[in-house]
Amino acid sequence: MVNKPVALFNSMRILIAVILAILEKILTVFLIIIPEEYALYLGARFGDLLFFLVKFTPYRNYLTNNVDLTFGDRFNEQEKGCIARQGLEKIGKSLVEVFRFPLLNKGNLHKKVTIRGRENLDKALEKGKGIILVSGHFGNWELAGAAITLSGYRLATVIQDQSNPTANSFLNHRRKSKGIKIISRYADLRVLIKMLRENYIVGMIADQHGESLKVFGTFFGHRVSLQEGPGVLFALIGSPVVPVFIIRNRDDSHDIIIEKEICLDDIQEISREEKIAAVSQRVSNVLEKYISLYPDHWNWMYNRWDKLNIQKGIK
Repeated sequence: MVNKPVALFNSMRILIAVILAILEKILTVFLIIIPEEYALYLGARFGDLLFFLVKFTPYRNYLTNNVDLTFGDRFNEQEKGCIARQGLEKIGKSLVEVFRFPLLNKGNLHKKVTIRGRENLDKALEKGKGIILVSGHFGNWELAGAAITLSGYRLATVIQDQSNPTANSFLNHRRKSKGIKIISRYADLRVLIKMLRENYIVGMIADQHGESLKVFGTFFGHRVSLQEGPGVLFALIGSPVVPVFIIRNRDDSHDIIIEKEICLDDIQEISREEKIAAVSQRVSNVLEKYISLYPDHWNWMYNRWDKLNIQKGIK
């Protein structure tokens, strides 16, 4: 016998998913047909709306606490609020740019993106061990991945599925449309090792807390749990670890900065656990450097210190 409340709930969930999918298609068409400057303006205003609405949600504390913990007395309260607001405006613009991915191709990429340090990718790939490409929720990281594949590189990214199926499908479709291979963060480690041995670039977002709570280090002077993924892969097969960041310019063009691979020669002879900790900390140091330089480029909505608080028994 069919449980009527359950059947009704499932029907409503399907209906909502269909409506959201239709709205996504309509919004995509709208944002594609209007001039880019108008679309980006709308994206920025969407960020302003988020900044207003977030005041009535638990994320309000994430914004203020994260900026305070990161910068302390470096900025006054007004400046900190400006950083948080501009960060959300840039997220709104980035979302618009992802909606407009169908317009982006090899022929017009140079009008939108300049890649600086491409020789660092080429040099690292010459080792034949692939590349562990590390970044954060910084700038338009989705555009950075698309630009790398459109420039002729093979890229696979480790992603966290979105809780909303429509958003998840939207993002993955956009990524795949630009030639990016998708690897779930819960995939078997052997999948990542195989990609690296095939000389792929494996992209990892490394600015969140480490789920396993096994590796700890410092981030802006605070003790935090660190993402151990890049360190684990380096300890296993020695792939070069290369940081990449994307910077939005005033005219809404972007510079992708590919750093030289992180020097790890001094940790070749230490234990596996020590290697993982050393790599994780050095990745954290590079993230800290770019967040300090471009504070309005980071996603301040994420509670970076949450897992540390759980460990201490604060929550």
